Amino acid sequence: MERLGASERTVNRMAERGQLQQGYLNLPGRRPAPVFNPADVETIQAEQEAAKTFPVPAQTALVRQNHASPNGAEMMAAMLSVAQASAQRAPEISASYVGIEDAVRISGLPRGFLLEQVKAGAIKAHKIGRWYLRRQDLEAM
Repeated sequence: MERLGASERTVNRMAERGQLQQGYLNLPGRRPAPVFNPADVETIQAEQEAAKTFPVPAQTALVRQNHASPNGAEMMAAMLSVAQASAQRAPEISASYVGIEDAVRISGLPRGFLLEQVKAGAIKAHKIGRWYLRRQDLEAM
């Protein structure tokens, strides 16, 4: 079981399905211990290793095709392009929006109440990982 990295129940299921040939070793004064065919164990290990490996895409944002080590300027340019691309996808949050924790400090209102108001639509807010509320709506409360 240790060699397969599987639980006892999983190994028993493999034996029931016929993936492992199982026998028992009689030990005096103890329950018979299950033993498995080493060839079957190796076959399952090979299948598990094959399942762990996955193909890597030929080209990614920071990996070059010729596998030459990029210099610092090229690496920084690639990282900057990836950062700019991801920044274009995320909506901007300006100083007119504050996080829920800051909104609690600014308004003095409980966090739960503010979240209820956001869900009811009384306070304009956007959820980008966490809630951001409009400062203008907080000051109007």
